[in-house]
Amino acid sequence: IRNNNSAVVTLGRTQATAHVRAVLAPPSSRHTRTGREGTLRFRAASAPHEEALASLEAGAARVLERAFVGRQRRALDLESLCVTAGKRVWHIEVALAITCADDGCATEALGIAAVAALRAFRRPEVSVDTTGA
Repeated sequence: IRNNNSAVVTLGRTQATAHVRAVLAPPSSRHTRTGREGTLRFRAASAPHEEALASLEAGAARVLERAFVGRQRRALDLESLCVTAGKRVWHIEVALAITCADDGCATEALGIAAVAALRAFRRPEVSVDTTGA
């Protein structure tokens, strides 16, 4: 674990990184009907000219997203990301990158890095001012 928001994993000569970022914003009408759910997204973060690595990362991002927030499996309660219903929720993004894929195991390394970064991540504390001041 690098810091509170990222992790680096090395499996043989394959190295993967994951970085978690959170943004407080209005709920996405595309992803929620109630306005009480935040989002968790995984995205490939390599440079576009590294096509082979970008393909590995994009595939791993789809697998992780299905595993964490798919309809069948909810490893994260998206309602726990709600600050104020219909107004503010946390949108969490995990950026995935392969820096070296010499030994294979890229998807596994990305998965381990994503889990480690999410486990180390702490949402910023927020409070809601109900006085209207």
